[in-house]
Amino acid sequence: MRASTLLVGAIFASLCLGVCPEQSSLDLLTCPFAVDPNMIAVNPVTGERLPLDYIITDVGRQWSYDGYGCDEDGNPMVFSASKGTLSHPTPETFTLRGTQTVVGVDYIHISVTDVPMPHQSPSTVTGTLVVLAVPQNRPPVLCGGRP
Repeated sequence: MRASTLLVGAIFASLCLGVCPEQSSLDLLTCPFAVDPNMIAVNPVTGERLPLDYIITDVGRQWSYDGYGCDEDGNPMVFSASKGTLSHPTPETFTLRGTQTVVGVDYIHISVTDVPMPHQSPSTVTGTLVVLAVPQNRPPVLCGGRP
């Protein structure tokens, strides 16, 4: 399985500007399986698609994805995901866990929303984690004699 830990906060640079590392995202051309670009979330600030990363996992096996976000104004943040279970080891970090139940490509949208002052509107940025679930590898059968 490909290493699934990424500095997801870099994707949320539109909320972070000078505080977070430079924004980077998955180059869909380097992904080893077909990805539908229309399923990737669009950054409302730049209008560009935000593919975060990809994971290849076996059906029925739990996977984990770690990331973080930051807000240049120091506002608290709320993370959410379209699928899976989110936990927050710290206010700036998250761990997303899931288990794929069917073979195929799944698109999981991860969002971070800041919680500004009461007179301000919150800002949200969403990126997409692409998960490919493949059948579990079964061991070969070894027999004695001729078939």
